[in-house]
Amino acid sequence: MAEETWHVVLEEGGAAGGGATGGGQADGSVVEKKAAKAQEETVAEQKRQQPMWANVAKFVGGLVSIVGVIAFVFQMIRRSKIFSTFMDSFLMVLSAFIDIMMIPLIPVFSWVLRKLVSLLPYAETIGGKIADFIKDPWKGIKLHLIGCLIYLQQ
Repeated sequence: MAEETWHVVLEEGGAAGGGATGGGQADGSVVEKKAAKAQEETVAEQKRQQPMWANVAKFVGGLVSIVGVIAFVFQMIRRSKIFSTFMDSFLMVLSAFIDIMMIPLIPVFSWVLRKLVSLLPYAETIGGKIADFIKDPWKGIKLHLIGCLIYLQQ
């Protein structure tokens, strides 16, 4: 009888009448941990065997509820006069701060703009060539063919 009690206490984690050590509850937690670990391994194996798209419905369902909550909060914030006024003021101060930080870069920006303006005549000639090609695509090819024929006749 005593052997059966110790068997229950040590291996199965049951309480066998109290005793000085607390009835074997420390050993019971070890058994529970082993059972939990075995269950986790079983669940992990089942997940590995499922196709990748098996949990998509759960994911989308959770995502829809989250998006709904976010949309609701967004609408509440958007309609709040205090929040709108605060954000407008905050963005005005932030843009002023950025403007002040960019003041030393004005000479660089003006130099870049001058260079871009100096490229405008080249852009005009390239645009004209593209427009001429679109009007008559064979014109340029004819000129090159005629030039090749003249070269070959010499």
